[in-house]
Amino acid sequence: MNSLTCNVRVDLQNEGFNKIFIALFTPGVVATEFSNNAIGGGPDSKQIPGAQPVEEVVDILTGMIDHPDASVDVYSRPAYRGMISAYYSAEDVRTIETRPPFAGISFTSTGNTSARDRK
Repeated sequence: MNSLTCNVRVDLQNEGFNKIFIALFTPGVVATEFSNNAIGGGPDSKQIPGAQPVEEVVDILTGMIDHPDASVDVYSRPAYRGMISAYYSAEDVRTIETRPPFAGISFTSTGNTSARDRK
């Protein structure tokens, strides 16, 4: 999404669409019922440490929509900006994925697999 968002921003700017703003919203884990209803199941997001309440995330997203004054990247928690920056700037993302919050994440017990699990 980060690359797609950046490309759309550049394309619109190059075509002179200066009044169209593109925002990228990056939430963390949101405590929802989604995994309870997903085919194949998954981890209960309400049990994951640091999961944000739905209302908190909705307030941030609503604020972003209500005030579209620039092309922005919005994170549901301030620390996420640094985490994402570190992830994309790492020479080897495996070094990042061995540390929290990535360490220990696996979906293989429910039949779902991530790209990391398939390597």
